[in-house]
Amino acid sequence: MKRVLNIYYCWDETGNANSNQNRRQHSVLSRMFSSTVVYRKFTNQEYGKDFVGVRSANLLLFDRIFLKLFQSLKLVWSVHIWLWGHKTKNKIKGAYDVVLLTGTPYMLFGMAKKIAKKSGARLVVQMYDPLSMNNYVGGSVKYRERLERRIVEQSDLVIIHSELMHRLMCQRYGSHCQKLKFTPFCSDPDITNPDYLVARNDRITLVHAGNLQNDRNINLLIEAIRDLSLEYRERINIQLIGATSSAIARQIADSGLEESFEQLPFMNKEKLYGYFERADVLLAIDSMKDEMNIFFPSKICEYLLFSKPIFLLTPPVSETRRIFQNSPELCFSQTEKTKLTKTLQALVNDRHTFDKSLDYSCAEQFAPQQAAANTAKYINELFG
Repeated sequence: MKRVLNIYYCWDETGNANSNQNRRQHSVLSRMFSSTVVYRKFTNQEYGKDFVGVRSANLLLFDRIFLKLFQSLKLVWSVHIWLWGHKTKNKIKGAYDVVLLTGTPYMLFGMAKKIAKKSGARLVVQMYDPLSMNNYVGGSVKYRERLERRIVEQSDLVIIHSELMHRLMCQRYGSHCQKLKFTPFCSDPDITNPDYLVARNDRITLVHAGNLQNDRNINLLIEAIRDLSLEYRERINIQLIGATSSAIARQIADSGLEESFEQLPFMNKEKLYGYFERADVLLAIDSMKDEMNIFFPSKICEYLLFSKPIFLLTPPVSETRRIFQNSPELCFSQTEKTKLTKTLQALVNDRHTFDKSLDYSCAEQFAPQQAAANTAKYINELFG
């Protein structure tokens, strides 16, 4: 059985999307390989003898200020992550066949490379998010492009979780395309039996879960709701669950549509999934910047398991449209305000009108036992 060192900077103590993916993937990979997990330790919780938690100084505030001034270094440099990596490298003992690094943070690549070289191990990097083509990050792309090229050229295998990103990277790094592999994100294995018969809310409810920052904004949604008559607007409730930027909160306040929006904090997944069950529609909102979005929002993996209509606000070219190829009526680009307004009117007239719009069998590709098995297959292929 291959010995794999998993460098999961984010584990489930952090509760973010990366830690969720790491946990779901590991639930499968740990049965296929002899796995050791090293992660950043925030609490005293222990996970087992095969887990190595490493504490480090928290300089996040310093990094936020520094990277606000030097945006070109985002995803490339972080003092507190570098310190954690330096401390972790000295704690790693034993020999491994594979060193697996999940990114972000990509700045741990140098540390992972040294550990792999010391063990004579294959180096595998999983790219959860884009690096050079990340349109949520400002500043020059020069340093991100340089790091991305190092990762592609010096790794034995690079696993990419966006099909569009995989295609674009193969075009950019043609001579290394054979080591670039695509596999989908993992859905939550704990969602086994959603309550499809739970009573829905009185008002037509659309739920968005996750961060809403300035480049992932709700301009299109606000404009579409504003064009509805008062009778229709009063029937609609948009629930935004998670971190909403102050700019978007002000935008809602200034729109005169405060009665249409409900801003809710982060919550545990059991409570969150209750909101999904009572919703009429689930929302996915991509960045409209650059008229292209190569991110795949992992929330869609969960959305599909609830068999609800999903409204996708996304540019004409986007990774998320891959799931909606046969449901263009659920996709709305920045120029399709009228289409979204008419769709909301139809939803108010009949809250079940879009209930059968998606092919929910596509959720099978995100099942951990399938998605993580692809990763295991690619790793095993490195050994012939």
